[in-house]
Amino acid sequence: MGKVHPLLADKPNRQKPHRKLVFLAGFANTGKDTVCQMIKEESAVPVLRVSFADALKSECYPTLGKEYDPENDDREWKDKHRHQIIEYGESQKHKHGMFYWVKRALDNVLLKEYDRLADYPHVIVTDARRTEEFMWLKYFAARKFEELEPAYHIYNPMAIAVHRPGAELIDNDYLTHVALSYASETHMFNAAIKNEGDLKALREKIKNVYAIHIH
Repeated sequence: MGKVHPLLADKPNRQKPHRKLVFLAGFANTGKDTVCQMIKEESAVPVLRVSFADALKSECYPTLGKEYDPENDDREWKDKHRHQIIEYGESQKHKHGMFYWVKRALDNVLLKEYDRLADYPHVIVTDARRTEEFMWLKYFAARKFEELEPAYHIYNPMAIAVHRPGAELIDNDYLTHVALSYASETHMFNAAIKNEGDLKALREKIKNVYAIHIH
């Protein structure tokens, strides 16, 4: 029998909190962070933003002689070292396993214990851009990670595609193209958001997606 979350253990019939683990996926500059912020503003419960890139940069940047400051990330410096950062990320997956960055970003988040059930947040990942990340989501949905057993009582996984017309022609990250094709072909996406109008139009789409899939 799997582990039960500590807040539920003494009251097995207690209703579990309804929380989502959401992977936002899309090409660069499609508005994934904006979508996350709008979901946060729409949500009646807390929303926690997570980025796989934050985990990568915090570990990789020091190897290139720079500390990572998520509030003041130097885009020019990042673009100059993009290939080195990608190579570092892929090498760590080869060394430690294909789910290395997902586990670095999410394990502690999903296993965190809060004092009140109402404090548990929806967890939204804003940069699902690798095939291994979608594979991890499939494994999580199938409850394949024994160490994450308590999280299965709290979080329901889903993926949302965020698209802006023409974005696929500008994003030259080959691994992102492969990952999004894999996710589409394996029917990973629970919903899709087309970011093709103004912020007001986008907000209306977010409200609909939140009401149907997340709330």
